[in-house]
Amino acid sequence: MNIIAYPENNAQMEAIKAFMNAFKIKFDIAKEGNTTGPSGLGDDQLEPLTKQQFMQWIEEAEKTPNMTLDAFNDKWEQKKQQLIKHTP
Repeated sequence: MNIIAYPENNAQMEAIKAFMNAFKIKFDIAKEGNTTGPSGLGDDQLEPLTKQQFMQWIEEAEKTPNMTLDAFNDKWEQKKQQLIKHTP
């Protein structure tokens, strides 16, 4: 069984690594040049967004709730402790 994730930044990558480590799940990280997107195509093979698609993406991003890094770290620490308690 395999899982493929597509983190968009270092914070997401660190969260994934912390989760995997918390559950003692073995994982590998692909080299930088060996990436494909969710479509299965490499970055150089993805079709560009239309102006309408881009504007919709911006609109959705602006509606996405956000929080400070400190608040995120506090929530992650709480969740991590809950996960560790349930790990055999």
